[in-house]
Amino acid sequence: MLLFVGWNLQKAGVRSSLYSVIKAVFQWRVISMLGLMLIYIASIVLVSIKGGFWNSGLIKDTIYWTFGVAFIMLMQVGKNSSDTSYFNKAVTDNFKLILLLEFVVNLHTFSLIIELIAVPVIAMTVMTMTYAECYSDEKPEYKRIYSFLAKILAAYVFIVAAISVYNIVTNFQNFATQSTLRNFLLPPLFSTAFLPFLYLIALLMKYETTFIRIEINNDDAELARHIKRRTLQLCHVSLKKLNAWSQETDLFSIRTKRELVVLIKKFNSTSNNK
Repeated sequence: MLLFVGWNLQKAGVRSSLYSVIKAVFQWRVISMLGLMLIYIASIVLVSIKGGFWNSGLIKDTIYWTFGVAFIMLMQVGKNSSDTSYFNKAVTDNFKLILLLEFVVNLHTFSLIIELIAVPVIAMTVMTMTYAECYSDEKPEYKRIYSFLAKILAAYVFIVAAISVYNIVTNFQNFATQSTLRNFLLPPLFSTAFLPFLYLIALLMKYETTFIRIEINNDDAELARHIKRRTLQLCHVSLKKLNAWSQETDLFSIRTKRELVVLIKKFNSTSNNK
C-alpha cells in the first residue's frame, strides 16, 4: 500500500490536485461548519454520558464516526438541501455500508502508537476524499484525487477488516460483549441524533442562497430587506416551504411591496391546494 501511495505521489498532477483539495478543505467556510459540527457532536456525547451509554472506550469509535460518517453527511447536505426526503433516508439508505465498515474496523485495536497515527490520518483522508467527491463536478481534477484516496482507504479497510474477522472467528467470546454492542449501536444512534443539525445547516444554506439571489436581482436595498423579512415570516423553519418559495421565478423580479403581497397570496393558495 505504501508503494502504491509513493508511486502515485510521484505524479505532478496528483500532487498538485491533492494540495488543491487539502487547501480547499481548510477554507474558513468549511472550518466554521466543521467547528459547529464538533460542538454539536460534543453535546451528543454529553447527553450519551448522562444517559449511561457513552464511555471512554468509545473515543476511537466516535472519532471514526465523526469524520467517516458525520462529515460526509455534512458535505452532502449542501447538495441535497432541495431534497427534503434526504433526511429520511440519510441514515438508513446512504450510510449502511459506511456504518457496517466503521463497526468492523473498530473491532480491532492496534497499539497506542499506531492508533495515534492511524486515527488522524484516516480522518484527514476521509475529509479530503469527501470534499473532492462533493465538488468533482465543478473541478474535474478532483475526481483523480477521490479515486486515489478511495483506493488507499479501501486497502486499509480491507486489511483491518480481515484482522477483525479473524479475531471474531478465533475469539468469539471477547467479541460478544456489552462493549461490542455499544460499538454497533453508536453509529446509527449518533447518525439519527445528528439529523437535526443537518436540517438546520441545510435550512441556513438555503436561506443564504435565496437571500443572495434576492439581493442580486433587486437594486432597491430596502425592498430586498423587506422581501427577506417576509420570506422568513412565510417559511420559518420549513425547508420544504422554503424550497418551494425559492422556486417561484417571480420572487426575483419583484419591484414593489404590492407585487410581493400578491405573490405570497398566490403561493399560499397553491400550497394549500397541494
